[in-house]
Amino acid sequence: MRQAAPSLRDEWDIQPVDLPSLTGFELFAEPMAEYVRQNGKRIDIVAVSWGGTASRHRRC
Repeated sequence: MRQAAPSLRDEWDIQPVDLPSLTGFELFAEPMAEYVRQNGKRIDIVAVSWGGTASRHRRC
């Protein structure tokens, strides 16, 4: 995934066929990217996770 990331468009909808499994977690040996918070603090991206979501709450 890390090698393919630079070729992705800015807007991309992740589809199930784009992932190696339905659920997962990947930890990188080195940060793959970073983002800067509004307060200026830099945060390294060192892992990703993915999986389905299900709502457990009922609306009345």
